Amino acid sequence: MTTYTPIGRYFAVKDGRLYGHVREGDGPALVFLHYWGGSHRTWRPVIERLSPAQAFVSCDSRGWGESTEVPGPYGIEQLADDAQCVIEGPGYGEYVVVGHSMGGKVTQVLASRYPAGLKGVVLVAPAPPAPVGVTPEFQKTLSHAYDNAETIDQSIDQVLTNGELWAEVRQQVHEDSSRAGEAARMAWPRGGRPHDARIYVSGALLSRSPDVSAARRGWGWGHLWRPACRREGLGRQGSAPADLARPGPSNRAVDTAPGVTGTLQHGQVSIDPVRPGRWACPR
Repeated sequence: MTTYTPIGRYFAVKDGRLYGHVREGDGPALVFLHYWGGSHRTWRPVIERLSPAQAFVSCDSRGWGESTEVPGPYGIEQLADDAQCVIEGPGYGEYVVVGHSMGGKVTQVLASRYPAGLKGVVLVAPAPPAPVGVTPEFQKTLSHAYDNAETIDQSIDQVLTNGELWAEVRQQVHEDSSRAGEAARMAWPRGGRPHDARIYVSGALLSRSPDVSAARRGWGWGHLWRPACRREGLGRQGSAPADLARPGPSNRAVDTAPGVTGTLQHGQVSIDPVRPGRWACPR
């Protein structure tokens, strides 16, 4: 087996460059998109458990991690545009997009465009395309999640994780959560989370996996989360990727929106891309 070494590099996007780690290797490549408050480092516990020959790219979203200098807009469509540019950078012929929370919503919008080479998506506790459960009170609470060390601790313990984090990972979450500028930090609770993306993803994410049994009626969509991690406060959220490195129950799809039922094994949903899309990414 050939072992490939991950390298750090920048990816050209509109008005700037995003930083990430990329590794050549066996495909289809895995493209990791992090949650609101994360960075390319979020996926490290998962990446460390991949085959050393597995190709992947894990990048910072616009405004986060090493990409805090990249200006807005920070909306979902822009983040999906950025993700496509990151994918085009290494020139992957086939790839699977893995999105967590905010990254999961970005993944759904990206997949709805049927980009060439997309073989599937993995949604880890994704934010739904519909603004399910979004109220002014929810937005206000969410907007203060990363105000200071105390609120970050509360977010870690009550929302982001299902169990204790290793000390090193907990410190990393603190660093990533507090690093973004005000505009990027407020974009998700004020715009991204309540943004209604159903017009884009309706009919795009059709499960063809035997592990999934789900039905979509009207505009209803499910939200995936780890059952043991259902909490009060900021709403139903899922386990952080660091939790995925631990043994535990598989993620489950539930009817948080009307008409959605079913179960999900290993957090995986497949789609059938049939219409290649086109983007103009900076070079």
